Amino acid sequence: LDGYEVEEERKFEVIFPNLTGEKDLHLIKFYEKLSITSDRNFYVDKRYIFTEKEIKSIDERYWAFAVPVDGSVEEV
Repeated sequence: LDGYEVEEERKFEVIFPNLTGEKDLHLIKFYEKLSITSDRNFYVDKRYIFTEKEIKSIDERYWAFAVPVDGSVEEV
């Protein structure tokens, strides 16, 4: 824009380790509500990603579980 390039914010998934040895738990946003799920197959077509600011606005402690995603993931 006007000779400036705008850098897009990095995107992250929030993945919590499941201490019971089962599948990891993923933070998702579904119809503007937050949820945690281990059933990632249900959401294969819709990976829920967040910016650093969004994660920290939910809960600063979640930032420790943020995992960067590559640019090929579509935001929902």
